[in-house]
Amino acid sequence: VDAVLYGDIAQPGQFRYQVLLQIMGARARTCGGAIIHEKVILTAWHCVDNTKHDDIYVIVGAVLYNGDKNAALHR
Repeated sequence: VDAVLYGDIAQPGQFRYQVLLQIMGARARTCGGAIIHEKVILTAWHCVDNTKHDDIYVIVGAVLYNGDKNAALHR
């Protein structure tokens, strides 16, 4: 939080369209995304290029990166 100048901490439910993608596998990484339809997430191509669907986990409702009790994990 200290790295963001003049920013505000997001409140639970404030950005309901925002998601965190956890990509597992050989090139494990995290990316952001946005819900644009009930079953469609928009993200950058380099986040999912050469990635199996089963290696993508979608976290919705989180305000904090780790340990957010409001978060729900989807696969």
